[in-house]
Amino acid sequence: MSTSQTVQNSTRRSGIKTLIAKSEPFGARSTVSESRRIVRDSPIPYHYQLFEILRDGICNGAWKPGEMILSETELEATYHVSRTVIRNALQRLADERFVERSKGKRAVVLPVPLGHDADNAPRFAYDTAIGERAWFHGFVGSAYPGRVIDSSLAACGAEVGNCLAIPAEHDVFQLTCVHRGEGMPNSLTRLFIRADATPSLRDLAHSHRLPELTQAGPSVPIQLEMRYDLRLSRSEATIEAKACNEFEAGALDIQPGLPVFAVSTISYAPDGRRVACGRIVFCTKRAAFTVTIRHDQQAPEG
Repeated sequence: MSTSQTVQNSTRRSGIKTLIAKSEPFGARSTVSESRRIVRDSPIPYHYQLFEILRDGICNGAWKPGEMILSETELEATYHVSRTVIRNALQRLADERFVERSKGKRAVVLPVPLGHDADNAPRFAYDTAIGERAWFHGFVGSAYPGRVIDSSLAACGAEVGNCLAIPAEHDVFQLTCVHRGEGMPNSLTRLFIRADATPSLRDLAHSHRLPELTQAGPSVPIQLEMRYDLRLSRSEATIEAKACNEFEAGALDIQPGLPVFAVSTISYAPDGRRVACGRIVFCTKRAAFTVTIRHDQQAPEG
């Protein structure tokens, strides 16, 4: 461990802002939603940040199906980003079926896609104490955090707040890193952890410090357990196949649009609290899944 590189980025806090939309023919709501601002010094591309902010508002009900979201002019004035950034974010919303776009018209909100609604998303359960370790050993060779892209402490926003059952203004640690195996990137992880999940993490948040991760060390969940006593009893996951976007493709060193597996997770502490959620994008060429179905156990309730 003495030669391992420890990564700890400076703390950045995202502000909370209330947006007011103009009255629209489709009956768009006047109060949009509390939204995260664009973080200027983040390595996460602006268009990806804006996509997440708008998706967060849609999933939280700030805009209902059939309503129109903010115009490009309003988005430009609100977030101070270029039209190219805005159009890329809107196009991704359309590609993932959150909105419908027509030439010369405002984007219209569609019903939230299955898998983004926590109450209706299909799930499977696995034993985290065993599964989390087996998950990463299942790759050919070893899998470990090869590069930490971003680390911050910020308000969680509505979508993450819904996953963790906490208010949107509640702080969470946000970690973005690339996992590697056999010298190649095979997955991209974005993890959101409650700042009050354990006493150790709470102390970090109070002193405006961030969790430390050792590159080329154990997997992220194991490091969090070892360093900060973040013990998980179980996790629920949803797996979907999709085309990777430019940010994901750059992190995984593959071409945009190639198929990837996206795994969305919610993790529970032994006391039943939801303490972490995340999204892992796997390169299909470099990862495979092995699932054991236990027929002698009842399915978990809920």
